[in-house]
Amino acid sequence: MPTNSSRKVSYMFLIALFNLAIACNKNEDKPATKTELLMTAPWKLTAQVFHGDYDGDGVVDPVDTDMYADLDACDKDDLTTFKANGVGELNEGATKCDASDPQTQSFAWALKENETILNFEGLDFTIVELSATTLKVSLTDPFEEGTTDKITVTFTH
Repeated sequence: MPTNSSRKVSYMFLIALFNLAIACNKNEDKPATKTELLMTAPWKLTAQVFHGDYDGDGVVDPVDTDMYADLDACDKDDLTTFKANGVGELNEGATKCDASDPQTQSFAWALKENETILNFEGLDFTIVELSATTLKVSLTDPFEEGTTDKITVTFTH
């Protein structure tokens, strides 16, 4: 028959295990960082919208232009993978637009300004949305004097 002392030790051990299990669950519930979200899986382009002077007449167009609709199918199956060392990989996907193009190409990336800016090959994209399934970024740039054009690109996985 267990003594009071051994029951107390067993009880304390169970409480310690319970607290450890709760602590582990709290770590699992911790939200992923933007870096972790970027590196979760390959991203596939699903939308590309242009806002600004698309026709080049010096006037901002009243309607945004869906640039994704104009892409070839061979561009829509490309995959973008962000890796931990600040190097990423562009994969041509199942279909290449040009058979002589390499299947994969490397690129440089970094998060800046408190993870609000994604620097991709020297261009600073503002992160509009980043979740476990969606990456939406925008690039604003004065392409024409007097106008500011904006491209918003959405990736999913």
